[in-house]
Amino acid sequence: MSRLGLIPKEEMVKRIGSAYAGASRSIVTILRDLNPDSYTATAGGAALARVRAIVEQLNMKAAEWARRSVKAAYQESRGIAETRLEAIGAQRPKPKKGAKAGSADKRHKKAIALAVKRTTRDYLKANRTILVTAGRYLSTLAYARKKLDDYREASVQAFTSEAIKDYIKKTVAGALVSKSKYNAGEADLTSKDIAGKIRAKLLDQIGGGDFIIVNGKSYNVKSYAELVARTRMRESQTQATIELANEFENDLAEIPRHDNPCEEICAEYQGKVYSISGKHPDYPMLPDGGPPFHPRCECTLNLTSETALRWRNK
Repeated sequence: MSRLGLIPKEEMVKRIGSAYAGASRSIVTILRDLNPDSYTATAGGAALARVRAIVEQLNMKAAEWARRSVKAAYQESRGIAETRLEAIGAQRPKPKKGAKAGSADKRHKKAIALAVKRTTRDYLKANRTILVTAGRYLSTLAYARKKLDDYREASVQAFTSEAIKDYIKKTVAGALVSKSKYNAGEADLTSKDIAGKIRAKLLDQIGGGDFIIVNGKSYNVKSYAELVARTRMRESQTQATIELANEFENDLAEIPRHDNPCEEICAEYQGKVYSISGKHPDYPMLPDGGPPFHPRCECTLNLTSETALRWRNK
């Protein structure tokens, strides 16, 4: 059973995950300092400006990480693929007449640039949703403050249990349920008590760091950053391998077996040989352009040849 490829290197993945985790902690700290009973537009604007500054720093870190790590993944996989081709006896074709010197290197540079661009785009798109999430949190605080002010103006400091439940539920869009003890059908809660409960529930919502929203689903920022890292780095590995295959005019590649492949997608590809071009008479076309076949996919791609396969099967 084949071991996983050398990349994605876990330290690279952890590095970007750590950057996102640190940003998440800073944002939670900023939002935690705000209270619904004393919230003002000025305080909200200042908080959002601080969050925006953190996101801008995160954008720069993500772009720099992509330039370094995705490129490193590509180049190392390129070297591994070339070593493997040499081991199975593949020969680099002679340059075609009229071909420009260094054209292969240019193709690799172009492939790296595209991989870096895709990875950076993923991070910047996700980072924009961090601002959206923070903005929604501040809007909820503003709404809660307004409702509290409405009650204060009416000089209402004690409400029926049903009134409190309805108020808290509406304040945070159905996210809160009152768990207070009531006395003879009346709640011994002031508007300040209710504000405290609202704040506690709101902090529960952001305490996990689920600031990133993709396709309507919330993600923990650290987990999502690492998901992108693993997936895009694996993608760059495959692209480097395919570029080498084209350079050597080597059409066959194998997806080696690895531990714990996902049953829904990857299991059917394990240990099978494919044609990169799809033109080989005996082997099917490489599915979906090769791994990764899903986020965090651990499948890799090894180049092989008819001669190498015959040697192995003897």
